[in-house]
Amino acid sequence: MSPSHLVWLTVALLIGVGAALWSYARLPVRVPRPWRYVLGTLRAAAVAALTFLLAEPLYTRLIQREAPPRLVLLADNSQSLFWGGSLTPTAYREGLQQLATQLKKAGFEVAMYGFDRGLKPADSLKGDGQASWLSQAIQEVLAQEENPTALLVVSDGQETGEKTAPVPVQVPIWTIAAGPVAPPQDAAIEEVLLPPWVSEGQPVQLEVRVRPSARPATLTLTWSSGREQVPLSPQQNKVAMRLPALPKGLHRLTFTLAASGDPNPYNNTREEALWVRPKRPLIYLWAGEITADVGFLRRVLERIGPVQLVAARKPTGYTQAPDSIAWKEPALHVLYNFPARAEDLPWARRIAQENLFFFVVAGATLEADSLFWPAAGWQKPGLLSAYPMPRGPVLYLRQEGLHPTAQPIDIGWGRPIAYRYFRGNRFVAGLLGEGWWALRTFPDLNRQWDSLVTELIGQGLAFQEARLTFFPERNRVLVGDIVHWQGWLPPGTTLRIAGQTLPLQALSEGLYEAFWQADSVGTFLYSLSQGEKTLFTGVLTVEAPSREFLRLGRDTLYLRYLAALTSGQAASWEELPTLPERLRAAFPAQRLVSSHREVIPFHEWSVWLVVLLSLFSLEWLLRRVCGVVLSGCQPEPPLPTIAFSVWRAEAALRAGLPEA
Repeated sequence: MSPSHLVWLTVALLIGVGAALWSYARLPVRVPRPWRYVLGTLRAAAVAALTFLLAEPLYTRLIQREAPPRLVLLADNSQSLFWGGSLTPTAYREGLQQLATQLKKAGFEVAMYGFDRGLKPADSLKGDGQASWLSQAIQEVLAQEENPTALLVVSDGQETGEKTAPVPVQVPIWTIAAGPVAPPQDAAIEEVLLPPWVSEGQPVQLEVRVRPSARPATLTLTWSSGREQVPLSPQQNKVAMRLPALPKGLHRLTFTLAASGDPNPYNNTREEALWVRPKRPLIYLWAGEITADVGFLRRVLERIGPVQLVAARKPTGYTQAPDSIAWKEPALHVLYNFPARAEDLPWARRIAQENLFFFVVAGATLEADSLFWPAAGWQKPGLLSAYPMPRGPVLYLRQEGLHPTAQPIDIGWGRPIAYRYFRGNRFVAGLLGEGWWALRTFPDLNRQWDSLVTELIGQGLAFQEARLTFFPERNRVLVGDIVHWQGWLPPGTTLRIAGQTLPLQALSEGLYEAFWQADSVGTFLYSLSQGEKTLFTGVLTVEAPSREFLRLGRDTLYLRYLAALTSGQAASWEELPTLPERLRAAFPAQRLVSSHREVIPFHEWSVWLVVLLSLFSLEWLLRRVCGVVLSGCQPEPPLPTIAFSVWRAEAALRAGLPEA
C-alpha cells in the first residue's frame, strides 16, 4: 500500500471516530456505556470504510517462488531454412526435441515456440513458412513469457516479410545458425532504383543492383515497346540503364537476370511499374542547415523532379532568395528543420497558407510558432527519442505532439515514422524525426524508406491536382493481403481496380474507406473518377510470397549482432550437442527465486457494498434494541417506567399534595 493510501486511511479513521463521537457522546436517552461503545464502534467503522474507499486503494504484494532457470526456445519455420535438403524438417524437429531434453536434464525449464509470420506452437514445425518475421517473433515471445533466463533463437538469420520490430535487450539472446550454406552461384536482383514517375518526353534513368555471380550473367529489361539486354561481368553488382522517353501513362518494366549454373530461380525476376506524367514538378528544399540527412533526402527528391535548395544558415543569407521563387507556379515545398531562425518564420507561414500541399520533416530544430506548426499537423512538437532499428541503425523520432486527426504511418518497422494530415482544403505529409542517412548501408530498409517518401509526395501532388487524399496504405503488397483505402473524396466518386468497382463506405462527411483482396500477382491500375472525369490513377503491385528465397544461406553476421547486442552467445547447428554445457556454465542450474507482483484492488464495490450495508444495518438494529431509534426524537419509555409514574401520581393524590 502506498504512503498516500496510508495517509488517507489515517484521515478516514479520524473522520469515522469524529462521526461516532458526534453521534453518541450526548444522547437524549440514557443508554448503558457498553452499548454506547458498541454503537460508536460500528458507526466509526462504517464511516471510515466509506471514506477510505473514495481513494480506490490498491494492495500490492510480492509473491516469490523457487524455480529452475527458464529457457525459451524459438525455432524458425520458414522454407528458406530447408532449401537444398541439407536440413530436413524431420531432422530439425528431432534435433530441437533432443536439445530440449538435454536442457531439462541439465536442470533448466524449457518452453518451445515456432515462428514464421508470427508465433506458432512448437509442434507445428513443418518447414512451410513463407516468411520469417524474426525480430517481430522475438518481441512477441518476450512479451508473452515472464522473466525468462535466456532466449534461444534457431534461424538462418534471413528476415523476410513485411514486419520488423526493435529487438528487446533485457534478456540474453543465444543464436543458433541453422540452414543451408549460401550458394556461391546464387545471382539475384536485389533492388531496382527508378523514379515513381517521369515527365512526358523525359528519358528514364534507372539503376539495378544485383548480387554478383562468379560467372558471366545477362540482365534483360522488357517493356511495352522495347527490350534491352546488358551483359554483366563476374562480381559486377550494379547496372545503370537509360530508357528512351516513354509516352504518357502506365508502363510495366520486367527485369530478368540469367546466370549459368544459378541454383535459385526465385530471385531472378522482378516487375516494376513506371508512371509517365505530363509534367515534372519543381521541388524547393528548405533546409535549416546542410546535414547528411538533407543530402540523403535530396537523393530521393531528385528522382521526382529538379530540386532547388534554399538553405537558411548561410553567412550571406539564403542560397536562393525566397523573393525570387515563383510562388504562383505549382511547386512542392519540403521543409527540413525549417524554420530554424525567427526571420525564417514568415516564409514558413507563407508556405503553409498559400500551398495546397507541403512536406515537413520534424527534425532537431523546431521553433514553437503558434501559426506554422498547427498548419503542419502538430499541436506541440515533442522531444526526439532514440529508436534502434532491427539491423543496426538508430533513428531519432518524435513520439508525441501530432494532432489527433493526423494519421501516423508505420511501414513495418515497429513504430510510426511518418504521418499524413488533412485540414480543410490542404494536405500535409512528413517524417517524424531524423537520422535517415544511417539507412544508406541497408538496402532493404533503404528501399522501404525511398518508397515511403515518394509515395507521400505522390499523394501530395495528386491532391494538388484533384483535391483528394484517398490512397491505399501500401502500394506494394503480397498475394492474399487486404488493401485498405481511406481518405477524403468529393461526392459521386467511383473507385475501380482491375475492372472491378469497389464499394465506398462512408465513415463521416466526405471521409470514405474501401477494401480489396489481392488474389493474383501483377501490377494493377486503380482509378478514381467522378462521372466522366478521371480524378486520379494509381498503381498497386501485388507480389508472390516467393521473396522468402530472395536470400539463401546463413546470415551469421546478423545472428552474431543479435547475440552481442543482448549479451548472449552465437553458435551453429553443428554445435548443438555442446550447447547445454555452455548454457549451464553461463547460467548455473540452481533453483532461482522468481518474483511475481500481484495487485489486489480494495475497491470492489460489490463486496464493500455488502460490508457497509451490514455495518449500518447492525447499528440500526442495536439502536432499536437499546431504544435509540433517532437521535433527535423522544424515545418511547419502557413498561416499568410507565408503571412507576402511575403509582407515583396515585400516591400524591391520596396525600392531597400536588404531584411533583
